[in-house]
Amino acid sequence: MLKVSPNRQFVISLLLLILLITPTAAQAQVTSVSLSSLEVDLWPEYDEPDMLVIYKITLASDVSLPTSLTFKIPAAAGSPHAVAELQVDTLVNITYTERLEGDWNLITFTATVPELWIEYYDPALEKTGDTRQYSFVWPGGYAVNSLIVDVQQPWNAQNMRISPSIGTGQTGSDTLTHYIAQVGSLEEGQSFNLEIMYEKPDDVLSAEMIKVQPAEPLTEDTSGRVSSTLNIPNDLIWLGLLGILGLGLIIGGAVWYFRSSQKETAAPPRRRRSPSKKKLVVEASTTGDGIYCAQCGKRAASGDRFCRACGSKLRSE
Repeated sequence: MLKVSPNRQFVISLLLLILLITPTAAQAQVTSVSLSSLEVDLWPEYDEPDMLVIYKITLASDVSLPTSLTFKIPAAAGSPHAVAELQVDTLVNITYTERLEGDWNLITFTATVPELWIEYYDPALEKTGDTRQYSFVWPGGYAVNSLIVDVQQPWNAQNMRISPSIGTGQTGSDTLTHYIAQVGSLEEGQSFNLEIMYEKPDDVLSAEMIKVQPAEPLTEDTSGRVSSTLNIPNDLIWLGLLGILGLGLIIGGAVWYFRSSQKETAAPPRRRRSPSKKKLVVEASTTGDGIYCAQCGKRAASGDRFCRACGSKLRSE
């Protein structure tokens, strides 16, 4: 029987232990994070004059949480506008670190839920007169089971050209045209490029115009809308005319009554007081060539001593 020295027995035991551990370690290195789906939204000139890029990320079901993730965004974009998790239908901002590496800014954070959100503004949108051009690059950090691309056509933009083609546009809930395509799967490290060109004669941002546009076309059945064509029965028209006539009579009567009251209450004009008859007779008896009775004013004939009308004695001159 072969006898093994204690030293050799220790070495053999150590080798067996290494062999047992090695497969597990190798398996751990093979297992990596993958994305169940990645939706890339490209919204040029939306609420900023640059390209708004949004990553809507869903981790694969076999990814253990929490887990550390790193995504690349263009270094020219600076810090991301938002890094968030979708918790109970609400986006919640999470902390992250960033590190520049060549033309990329590496954004690292810890995910505690499978649905994530990253957005940034890329100033690489080129403008030459009315022509706009932009090149998007997915650097291929993780394997993607399903890649979806959504390109939003800016307000008042025309001649939208996307390469490779992602189909025809369709009107979205924001009233803008969207080009949406299911690109497919990407392996880890496999990149994806998209070229966008269009023409736009102004610098008006899409978000400014969406605020003043109706959410849906206005029709006769739209809630709260009053039709401009009124269908009024003839009876209502006659009732309206009679009402206007009655109101006119009431107003006219009130005006007449008011003016009549003013006339009745006005003070009567002062009448000039005429001199007494007696004074006139006296004045008349003392003026002119004839003689007049001082009592009745009757003119007497020459030589009369008494009035022939009333019998009163005439005054001598």
